[in-house]
Amino acid sequence: MKSKKQQPRRSKNWKLWAGIFALISAGSIIATTVSLVSCGTNNRSEVIKTDLADLNLEATVAVDLSATPEEVFQAFLDKNQSILDNTLTLDHVELSDFQASEYLKNGSLMINAKKVPTNKWTGTIQLAVKYILHEKNFPDFLGYLSDNDLLKFEIPAGTITSLGNLVEVFKETLNNKMKQYYEYESNITEIRVKKWAWNFPKGIERPSIEDLNTKGYTVHLPRFRGVFAIDHRDGHLTKIDKHWNVYWTIV
Repeated sequence: MKSKKQQPRRSKNWKLWAGIFALISAGSIIATTVSLVSCGTNNRSEVIKTDLADLNLEATVAVDLSATPEEVFQAFLDKNQSILDNTLTLDHVELSDFQASEYLKNGSLMINAKKVPTNKWTGTIQLAVKYILHEKNFPDFLGYLSDNDLLKFEIPAGTITSLGNLVEVFKETLNNKMKQYYEYESNITEIRVKKWAWNFPKGIERPSIEDLNTKGYTVHLPRFRGVFAIDHRDGHLTKIDKHWNVYWTIV
């Protein structure tokens, strides 16, 4: 009679150990899966931020005197097209603290990147706002200064050799110093005083060269006639012929 093959003996606790092993294995898989999903989610939601202040952007723009904040912002985008390349839009920013430009005062505008997780832009940039001077608003511009006693020019003592130097100072101020407030329309190259007549008030004598080099001396001509010529790149010329209220003071 054949004897039965002897079965290997099992520990009384084999079922307990098998259950523990199964739980450990399952826990490792779950932990690994969660870790992978978590890493994948972080990679997908990451947004690289760019600070507006780090891009060396042009922050001075020229617009019409009646421009809105949105139009000023668009002028800023146009001026920095080569850097921004249409990647910054009005949806990314908030515009605040807008001050419109005036004849003798620059305006300003704050551009603030919206603080939302999906916005690639961050930071703030402040714009200085000039206005565009062209042949249509030039008479109003000069007329405003004339009517409000603002056509005042200072000349260093010892620099005047003829009365005509006063007109040169007028022209140079328009084309240089006062351009801190405006920029010429792109087609304008220069504004000149083509002709003039002094029209000294009754009882006022023409000043001598000595007078014109004396500190504190002032020439006030309330009806100085100046024919201004606006030169354009395309060759045409615009003339504006009016009387102006002008002061020249020797300093």
